[in-house]
Order: sequence, then C-alpha cells, then structure tokens
Amino acid sequence: MSILEPDTIDPQRSGGLWDYIVLMVFEPLLNYDPHTLRPVPAAALDLPALASDGLRYTFTLREGLSYSDGTRVLAKDFVYGWSRLCDPVVASTRSALVSVIVGCDSWRQLDPIKTDAAKLNVAKSRLLTEGIVARSDRVLEFNLTRRAPYFLSILAMWLGAPVRESDVSRGGETWTDPATYVGNGPYVLSEWRHGDRLVFKANPRFRTQPRVKNRVMRTYSVGTRADISAYRNGQTDVLPIDLSPDIDDVERDPALKRELVAPVSNCTDFLRFNVTRPPLDDSSVRLALAKSFDRDSFVRDIYIGTPALSMIPPGFPGHDPVDDSQAFDPHDAKRLFASLRHPASADVPIEFVVANQAALPIANWFREQWRANLGLDVTTRVVDLPTMRELQMRPETNPHVRYLEWCASNADQNGYLSRVAESSSGGPIAQGGYASAAFDGLVHRADVEMDAPARDALYIEASQLLSRDAPAAFVAYRAFRYLEKPWVHITHSPLDSWPGMFDLLSTYVTKHN
Repeated sequence: MSILEPDTIDPQRSGGLWDYIVLMVFEPLLNYDPHTLRPVPAAALDLPALASDGLRYTFTLREGLSYSDGTRVLAKDFVYGWSRLCDPVVASTRSALVSVIVGCDSWRQLDPIKTDAAKLNVAKSRLLTEGIVARSDRVLEFNLTRRAPYFLSILAMWLGAPVRESDVSRGGETWTDPATYVGNGPYVLSEWRHGDRLVFKANPRFRTQPRVKNRVMRTYSVGTRADISAYRNGQTDVLPIDLSPDIDDVERDPALKRELVAPVSNCTDFLRFNVTRPPLDDSSVRLALAKSFDRDSFVRDIYIGTPALSMIPPGFPGHDPVDDSQAFDPHDAKRLFASLRHPASADVPIEFVVANQAALPIANWFREQWRANLGLDVTTRVVDLPTMRELQMRPETNPHVRYLEWCASNADQNGYLSRVAESSSGGPIAQGGYASAAFDGLVHRADVEMDAPARDALYIEASQLLSRDAPAAFVAYRAFRYLEKPWVHITHSPLDSWPGMFDLLSTYVTKHN
C-alpha cells in the first residue's frame, strides 16, 4: 500500500489518511460498523450504561485486554488518552468535539504559556475528577455538561485511543516512533523509515488475529508517476490517486481503469454564500443560484463524485434522498430571481473568489452556468491565502461566493448540521453570516433529544430548512479514488479515510502470480 508521509500519527493530533494508522495500532472503546456506521463495542465490553438524565456514560472494558508488549490495558489509559484532547499543550484541532465533557472546555481554552500554572492544574484536576474518571481498572465514566446523544459517535473515533502516559513521557516529541508507539490494536508498528515506508506486523496479543499478517505502507510526498509505476509492477496493492498529478495516466490505461475504485466518502462540496452582503442577503437570490447549475454535468466533466442536493452524504445517518429544494431547474430559478424583495439588488455585482489558481476553472464553470441558465454575470477572482484570510475577517469583505468542502469526522447529523451551520458554531456555513433562529432551534433540540426517531425527524427538518434557506448551494459528494489490485478484498465504508479503515480484521489477500 502507499500513503502520504504522515505529519503525525499521534491519535490526539492526527487527521486525514493517518487515522487509519492509529486504528491499526490502537483499539478505541467503540468502533463503527462499516455498513451501518453505528457505534459498536471494541475495547469496551458493550455499549455504555447511560444514566437516566443522559449525562453519565459508564464503560466496562473487556477482560484480558493488553498492549502489544503484554502489559494490561487499564481504564486509566483511556482516561489519559481522552484527556489529552482537552490539554491546551497538546492543542488538538479536534478538541471542540469533546467540549461537552465536564471540565474539558475550561481547560482546553486556556493559554498554556500565559496562564498561571496553578490555574492550569485546577482546570485539569476538574476534568480528571469530574469529567473523565476511572472507577476501577476496568470501569471508566464520562460526565457531560448536557445531554448529547451524538457523543457515542465521537467515542467511536480514533481520538480516544488509549495512549499510555509513560510512553509519551519517555518518547517526548518522538514518542510516535516504533519503540514507544505501543498500542492495544490488531497491529504493531515495527518499523518506520521516514520518506520510505511504515511496516506493521500482526499483534499476537490482540484477541482476534487479522487475516493479513504483515502490511507495508510505502510513503510518498505528492503522488508521482513512480508511485503508479510501483503499483503497475505489483510493489503496491492499494494506491490513493486523487493527489497524483498524473491521474490522466490511469484514465488512459484500460488495465488500471478496471482496478479504479471510487467509493462515496464523508465529504460534501458546496458553494458558501455570504448572506450578509447584497444581493445574497435575499434567500430568493441564493436559491436561484443553487437551482441554476447542472450538477450532473459537474460530476461528469469536472469532479469525481455524485450530485448533492443536501448537506449529509448517502450512507450517513440523516441523509435525505427526497430533498429536492435545490434541484436543477432554470425555469424556477428565473422565477425566483424575478420575485426579489428588492429588484434593484439584482444589479449588485457578485464575486466568486478562490484561494488558488487551480480552483479558478471550477469558479469559471459556475460563472458560465449562471450566465447560461440565469442570465446573471458573476465575476471570478484568484487571491492568495493571506489575502483570503484577511477578506474573511470582516462581513463586508468576506467573499460573496466560495467553494468549500466539509468532511465530518463522526458519523452523526450533529457533525454535518450543528457543527457546520449553527450560528455560534464557527462552522463554514455560519462563517458566511448564516444565523437562523428556526434552524438553530431545530438543531439545539435535536442535539439533546434522546429518542432516536424524534431526533432524526428534527435533523431532517433542519436539513430541509437549510436547503431552502440556501446559505450554501450543495454541489457534490466527493468520491475518493484508489487503485486496488483484484486480489485485495476490502470492506469499504463511507467514513473511511483509507480503504477498510473500520474493518481491518476482514481485509484479506488471495493468492496471485
């Protein structure tokens, strides 16, 4: 297999493709069923016992769990792993996911350099005595500040891998090297030649042995012809190719094309509108723009994926296959445009801004669609990243239109709706000035609703409202492309950042010449 050279494989700091490596070496409390995306027991004996008020989750670990070096896995190891997410020194980019744990928010938001040590210790102590607590060697509990039924989906992530404090202390900044990267998962990282490969061997102490005993992951920097050549020659069995500048080599080669796999992922691409700037402060303008571009043409000519009409991708809880508010309909788009509350606003110029030259063809594609189907001229402009950051600091300069992508980390509606568009979330749609009391009210109720059918109904209502309000025009659900040899058998899941990420034990290889 081939993979980008990881920046880090620290479970509390990693992201993207490298989550796969974490799950090879560490087993969390829960895992995702690759088919349903529902949390299922992993290192935990069962799903947690939930207090009647919905605020306390109590886990019991399986009996006989051990690390690859033979030492016992204890509840305190999970406490340490989860608490690192709240540690301001670790500065995890995912810490907001666990802010609902008692004591986490107050600790993670402190400046570890400017804050007095005593205050830091008080905040840490509260988390470890009230928020995440080991009640015995096998029992731990999480106490939350409010009901959060989505919390189970977060517990199934790699973030809470039971990293041992002794390994982090001993290894320091390089604790993720094989000598101290000791886990409780199905594999052991036996070798890491930086810039070349990572080598994994089956963990003989894991309770179920994987069918593939040894895995070698070649590393690369940009996805070059050399990687594709290695795949052709059988040196690599699985190769992600989305980042390769030589993707055309695959498209032109019939043999490679037969081995191309493109499962739908957890990512939704959309146009984010600045709803505070005329004319996009009028929902009729936004919906007209959303209904006047041909998504089928976009995924056929520009993009690898499937057309999107709402925020949540297929295969995820809350995906709504009947929401057609933004369906391509030039006639209805023109009707909406003619019904503006302030007709003069139609004459206000709209600018589509991108942060790199490579994205300009996408902006120009939308410009031509709007010109042809709506009779509207939109300008496009390329700026550098520092300029883009500066523009976004003020509502009046935040671009009218941006092309963005959101890949939720956890398989729950909260990760796609509340974290993206709730007015105080800081999410990418909220950053466009979207603030709907009706939408916020729906997701606030859904985020704490313990009855699953009622919760699902609230999120569906919120999702449909988001489509109608159109602070974003949903474009496509991304498909990540891989080359896979026919002798490799992998269970794909929409949440995978790497093929087979949530079903490591079932991956197998048949004999080949």
